[in-house]
Amino acid sequence: MDGARSLGSAARMGALAGLAGGLALLAAERLGRTTLLPAGSSGAGAVAQAAAAMARARGAELSPPAAMAVGAGAQLAYCALWGAAYGVLRQRLALPALVDGLLLAGAAYATASSTGGLLPRLGAAPAMGQAMDEVAVDLGAQLAFGITTASVFEATA
Repeated sequence: MDGARSLGSAARMGALAGLAGGLALLAAERLGRTTLLPAGSSGAGAVAQAAAAMARARGAELSPPAAMAVGAGAQLAYCALWGAAYGVLRQRLALPALVDGLLLAGAAYATASSTGGLLPRLGAAPAMGQAMDEVAVDLGAQLAFGITTASVFEATA
């Protein structure tokens, strides 16, 4: 059981699980953007858009591939941070991985995409200002992150 892990070990394993969840998030987002969004829509996710907006605010321009690379790196770092926090908190929770994953996905989505969340503060549009298909892609990607992170963490217990 998780209780046998030290907090440091739980944080490390959580960060690794979060990276796996981040890869699932990126794959789900890419799949959702290519299958759910209309032709001609931006292939860039909200984090890539935020990276481009931050660069513009500083007088620089990022090419679409560079914005996507910076966005992916930032997304993976963000997911690893959430995974580490999850690993530490998991020491105290006794919920099934699916429930944990859903809670993790909801928390990550809310802190990133809500009106006062991280992405709107960085210059990306808030979820409330997006079309329903954009929101569906973002929610699906966050669900992939949460469930994958919780499942990988549980599998390593």
